[in-house]
Amino acid sequence: MQRWGLPENKLPAGTVVLFHTPTLFEQFRAEVLTAGGMILFQTLLLFTLIVQFHQRRVAEQKGARGDHRTGAANRMTSMGEMTATIAHEVNQPLAAIVANASAAQRWLDRASPNIAEARTELSRIAVDGHRAAEVISTVRSMFADRSGDRSTVDLAEVTQNILLLAAGELTAVSVVLKSDIRIGLPAVLGDRVQLHQVVLNLVLNAIEAMHLVPGAGRVLAVALAAQGQQIVLTVGDSGPGISTENQSRMFDTFFTTKPKGMGMGLSICRTIMAAHGGELTVAESGPGDTLMRCAWPAKSAGFGGAVA
Repeated sequence: MQRWGLPENKLPAGTVVLFHTPTLFEQFRAEVLTAGGMILFQTLLLFTLIVQFHQRRVAEQKGARGDHRTGAANRMTSMGEMTATIAHEVNQPLAAIVANASAAQRWLDRASPNIAEARTELSRIAVDGHRAAEVISTVRSMFADRSGDRSTVDLAEVTQNILLLAAGELTAVSVVLKSDIRIGLPAVLGDRVQLHQVVLNLVLNAIEAMHLVPGAGRVLAVALAAQGQQIVLTVGDSGPGISTENQSRMFDTFFTTKPKGMGMGLSICRTIMAAHGGELTVAESGPGDTLMRCAWPAKSAGFGGAVA
């Protein structure tokens, strides 16, 4: 049959085949099935690994694009916050410069120019110019790593200087100042420009809050003392107070109750305080009484008791 090429499957049913040569599969059935199974298993495993590798590459590419978009969004947010901060903080010294310049011009335009008063206004313009420069420096330091720039700061000196700066505005809006600033207190470790900005912002906010109060009832109370291992500054005003609802939101970025406010001042102040290991809170608030509280960790012991 092999000689003439006759296949066995063409034989009639019931034919007996002698001297049949078994096929390779018939001789090694178990081995062939085992090898085929292993080849199929390896093929499926290789296909699975290829699919997983492809999926991982796709996920990595998506993650990279997402990180890029997130980074870009974060940079845009930081730039927006920085721009808003500069606009908010520089507005106050610029407004004071304009007001003092107008006052100086009026003193000089008199029939008998008052040179002494004009010089006073010009000196205030110079002070306000320095304030604007300090604002820029403060904002830059907030968006950069300036941990190495910290030094010992005398908060009593900082507070007294700010009250001197605000003396003209206090007089202009008929605000009575009551100060209780302890001298000889331990210094605090921090950035002087930033701490100066915190105290200045609180004082100016307190003055502005009393604009709608009758002149005879405008009182600004500023106190600085040691409490335990902290140096505590309180700034109080006799304004209309802060509602309970607004107290929970007043430190949020861009939240403000002022018609022309930007909602950046207190948010910036709290950020600065947190960076210095301190805290800024509303100690109490009600009609005719709002008290803001700042607390810093003291750098050293040795408390003084004299009052400025």
